Amino acid sequence: MRLTLPEDKMAEDMQLQLDGIKTELSGVQQRLGDVETRLDGVETRLGGVEKTVRKIAVTVSRHEDYFVQMKEQLKKLDALDEIQKTMAALAGDLKSSRAERALSDKSYRDQQATLSDHEVRIHRLERNSKPS
Repeated sequence: MRLTLPEDKMAEDMQLQLDGIKTELSGVQQRLGDVETRLDGVETRLGGVEKTVRKIAVTVSRHEDYFVQMKEQLKKLDALDEIQKTMAALAGDLKSSRAERALSDKSYRDQQATLSDHEVRIHRLERNSKPS
């Protein structure tokens, strides 16, 4: 039978921790490799995007008059957008008012039910307290 010295146990624990760190490091290296692969794909796609942007720039320069007309129409749409925002705010206010009214109606109905219950109990008390 071999006795384990504290130094041996500590060395064994440290080796286990080192092995764990190596395993984690290997996983990190693998993930970094995956990231590098993805970055290569992104760079390739960005190259394609750059080509597309250049083509669009050429096309845009050819259609300048059309874009001036579009700008005029967009101004009109901006005015319509402001109207839409105002209407949306009004609709929100209306919805809030409806919700408040619904809560008030419920509260009123609850109070009416309580009032009716109190009236019935008062009537019973009055009837029971009258001398025969």
